Amino acid sequence: MPSWLAAALIASTLTLATAPPSVAQAPLRDPNLPSVSPQALQQLSDDRVRQAIMRESQAHYPSRCVCRYQTQDSNRRSCKGRHEVIKTKPVPLCYPAQISEAMIRKWRQRHP
Repeated sequence: MPSWLAAALIASTLTLATAPPSVAQAPLRDPNLPSVSPQALQQLSDDRVRQAIMRESQAHYPSRCVCRYQTQDSNRRSCKGRHEVIKTKPVPLCYPAQISEAMIRKWRQRHP
């Protein structure tokens, strides 16, 4: 290994080791939307996470109509008359109100 490469690796390791841990997340700012408050951006982000959690939950039931509002299944077949009531665990999450703040935090930890 060339000495300059070894020195660069050591320097990057030292930089990573001495960097302070990020304790708090900085407030969200979007330069394209300067008039939007950080709280509104955080709510938008939370809503997108809720949608992703619902998609992941419903993905466990391919080709099935597990939510009352579905008009098509994953294969684009009509759900008319085919809606199911799932009682076994895991129950599919169909509505944003079913998703808690703890679920959002766990999802963010798994998807950095």
